[in-house]
Amino acid sequence: MDNLYKTSLLVLLFACQSAFADLGFKDGIRFWQLFDNNNLALPELIGTPNDDWTSLPDGHTKLNALESSFWQDNQKASMWIKIELPRIIDTDKIWIELAPNVGLYGKMAIYENGIWSWKLPAGRAGSTHPKFPATFLTFAVEDPRQHRLIFLKVNSSQTLHFSINVRSHDTQLSLLASRNLIYGLCLGLMILAAIYNTAIGISARQRAYLYYATYILAMALYLVAMTGYNRLAFPEWGGDGSFANLTACLTMFAATIFVREFLETQHKIPKLDLLLRGLSSSIFVTIFLLGVIADSIAFILVATLAIVVPIILLICGLGAYKAKHPMAKYFLVAWFAHIITGSSWAWMWFGFGSPTIDLLNIFIAGSITEQLILSILLGYNYAKFKSLKAQSEANSEYRNTNTEIDGLTGLYNRQSLYGQIEKAISSSETDLIWIDVNIDNFAEFNARHGIHQGDLLLSEFGQLLQTKVRRDNLAAKLIDKESSFSYRRGVAGRTCGGQFTIILSNCSLPQARLYVERLTRDFESIQIKSLDGNWVSSTICVGVVSVLPNDSFQSAWQRASKKLESAKAKGAGQLAFS
Repeated sequence: MDNLYKTSLLVLLFACQSAFADLGFKDGIRFWQLFDNNNLALPELIGTPNDDWTSLPDGHTKLNALESSFWQDNQKASMWIKIELPRIIDTDKIWIELAPNVGLYGKMAIYENGIWSWKLPAGRAGSTHPKFPATFLTFAVEDPRQHRLIFLKVNSSQTLHFSINVRSHDTQLSLLASRNLIYGLCLGLMILAAIYNTAIGISARQRAYLYYATYILAMALYLVAMTGYNRLAFPEWGGDGSFANLTACLTMFAATIFVREFLETQHKIPKLDLLLRGLSSSIFVTIFLLGVIADSIAFILVATLAIVVPIILLICGLGAYKAKHPMAKYFLVAWFAHIITGSSWAWMWFGFGSPTIDLLNIFIAGSITEQLILSILLGYNYAKFKSLKAQSEANSEYRNTNTEIDGLTGLYNRQSLYGQIEKAISSSETDLIWIDVNIDNFAEFNARHGIHQGDLLLSEFGQLLQTKVRRDNLAAKLIDKESSFSYRRGVAGRTCGGQFTIILSNCSLPQARLYVERLTRDFESIQIKSLDGNWVSSTICVGVVSVLPNDSFQSAWQRASKKLESAKAKGAGQLAFS
């Protein structure tokens, strides 16, 4: 966790460093922008009057969501960038980088040897710098002293909103090295966090950890797209915006199902849970639509979801906090950090903020901070869960090896119970009924409500069984066929976890059915107060068999176990009789 904290600080420092890397070298360089819907040829463009060009003093394109051209199909429309270099440049090579926009592709027109010629960006096939590690759309200009004007023709599958950064060769290499180091460290830590949460989720059998691991991986893939590494790996098409749209949808979908599980919205805030279910369904449908709709429409859908999803998740966090969920306040702290930095990032994408790498770095720092807080919280929950489980198992083992009575329920423990059953089978001449009972989803009950609440449920059930056994001993008189009266006697014990066994003597199968039906109703009426103050309950599955005259302990036990499994196969709260 300390590494995640340090990494978030490094990313913030790197944002400041990258900002200073661009200062100074832009002095004397002038930029203009021209939005082209008519697919102008280069000679026509060169002859375009200066009044038709929009000056860009800071090197940032000027296009926002309030302009109609922002929502046009940018693959068909082009943006021309005119760059005027100063007469004196103290370097032999410069790099022109368009960042941080994803989905950009284009080419550079430069005047060489008496003619205008086109140059491809670094990394593309046919480029003069195919192996240069450029993660964004980047062009090289050799011997810039010989050039006065440079034209860039740019298209995009997302939006035409980016920053034009001009750097010397040494500065560009230095910046790429530090950028790759920081981004690589961030992505590596996110993958480790995903593996860590996956391991915990499998070990603890809790879906919240697995959902969170999925969210981290999806966010890592989204950052791969935003930082341009897919362009580095697949230069011919890796800059396309469809990958960014897909990973953004996967991130939002994973965040939605994680919040549903983590905040237990189905039980705590059922009305908001319905909203979350509808939201996750909408995201799921959008993922499939991405492959069949135009990129411009896909961008609008994803951008809309990117605004709606964080707000709804924030509302759910506030609802869970109002419902006194113990983890809601920590979630809100983490999610606020994500929303604040994510809002500045989204603001930039809609053209209302300066399109700089700094905002990308701040967004990454905010994401890591959010993951830092939630990872610490989930790790604390797991440590607490393991501690309570180890203590419970130690106490259970101690009680089972040092007494005949199960300490939680007051019933016989397994070893003593089986001894009583063997004695009853070998000596009894009356009708015997074997009843196996299993508390439904007892492990999930412990995971959801806590080990202590699970122990309380076992204790209450043990008292119920003791009462029912005593009641039948005192009240259920049955006429013995050969002599006078006989009493129905019962022996009950806990065999393991949430499983119990009851032996009723001098009892017929119809009488056992009435006994079991009353038992299930009585158990369902047991209410346990959860950690958040709500009252919770559970159900049981029951398997009932008659002990045959020639039955051994082993054969009766096997038939009873199979009957219980038959009941469990039907679902929760089911009964099965021989």
